[in-house]
Amino acid sequence: MEFLSEKFFQNRPKVYLYLLLPAAILFFKALGYGFTTMDEQWMILRNVPFLEKWSSLGAAFIKPLNEAYYRPLFI
Repeated sequence: MEFLSEKFFQNRPKVYLYLLLPAAILFFKALGYGFTTMDEQWMILRNVPFLEKWSSLGAAFIKPLNEAYYRPLFI
């Protein structure tokens, strides 16, 4: 007898749809938002030279951003 969860996970497109669709629905509205002066100005716009280079990817996991925040996944 096959469990219901095993049948569900055999259909990979359905699994991906059930995982990604709720997240896409929840965050779709946020795509239209711009940068705010409170957080993104100094974290993104002032660090464009650092963020443009693929070689900075390793440094993002080693040093904190602006010597204050360690947020490698954000970078």
